[in-house]
Amino acid sequence: MDYDKLSKDILQLVGGEDNVQRVIHCMTRLRFNLHDNAKADRSQLEQLPGVMGTNISGEQFQIIIGNDVPKVYQAIVRQSNLSDEKSAGSSSQKKNVLSAVFDVISGVFTPILPAIAGAGMIKGLVALAVTFGWMAEKSQVHVILTAVGDGAFYFLPLLLAMSAARKFGSNPYVAAAIAAAILHPDLTALVGAGKPISFIGLPVTAATYSSTVIPILLAIWIASYVEKWIDRFTHASLKLILVPTFTLLIVVPLTLITVGPLGAILGEYLSSGVNYLFDHAGLVAMILLAGTFSLIIMTGMHYAFVPIMINNIAQNGHDYLLPAMFLANMGQA
Repeated sequence: MDYDKLSKDILQLVGGEDNVQRVIHCMTRLRFNLHDNAKADRSQLEQLPGVMGTNISGEQFQIIIGNDVPKVYQAIVRQSNLSDEKSAGSSSQKKNVLSAVFDVISGVFTPILPAIAGAGMIKGLVALAVTFGWMAEKSQVHVILTAVGDGAFYFLPLLLAMSAARKFGSNPYVAAAIAAAILHPDLTALVGAGKPISFIGLPVTAATYSSTVIPILLAIWIASYVEKWIDRFTHASLKLILVPTFTLLIVVPLTLITVGPLGAILGEYLSSGVNYLFDHAGLVAMILLAGTFSLIIMTGMHYAFVPIMINNIAQNGHDYLLPAMFLANMGQA
């Protein structure tokens, strides 16, 4: 496939580069935010070799490419002034709340999926090797491979922090520092001791943030506003030092005192809700989700399940949503 030619044709048929506010990609689709969707020629786009179809979800114009989508995206970036980072947060088009939520989920979770998929496969292979007696549990090989498989899930807040910062338009390395702080071993040990914790007289809720999803997303969302606010009032010669310093000093304690515990509670309720549904109406829930999943994908709403699935796997070691999605895919095969 000639990716350069395909990307050039796509840019032309979506109304030209001037009509593009932003372009990102997920696992199979190019996702454009256009100034005017009416300028995109859907019929001509769908006839291009390498294009499987088009779809409009909310304000987002989607072009279905398949597994080659990263290469097509890179070709578009090479031939234009467009990029995800440059245009992040720049869209002036009004979105409804639901579209905005799906856009955030797509932008945050898509970049980290390869790490999650790779680590998940390794965890599965290690479990099979132990079950069939091919590997001794607690052997050095087992310990090392377990660390390889568990690493991405244990430090999931770190991955999410950098991805979320890019989406929210803040510094990804400061975001990583925020995640590293709440994952610090000394803080984890302090929580594990079971004694009351306080910070300058304010109570800190004992919570463990490894393998969690929602707390760090809330923290980085708040950090993006704090960082921009501090930047606005800081002299240019001092921005490099003062902006990250005060961002960390404000956001990390705020996360430990309020944001983190709230996010942890929300994550637990989401996980418990899904588990309750499948425990008490397992077959019906599975049939409903598997039967409607293709329609859900067409609307782009399937991204709403991603944080729930990752949270379930990280917290419980299993998830009920993925098997339903597999059934939907196998039914189409």
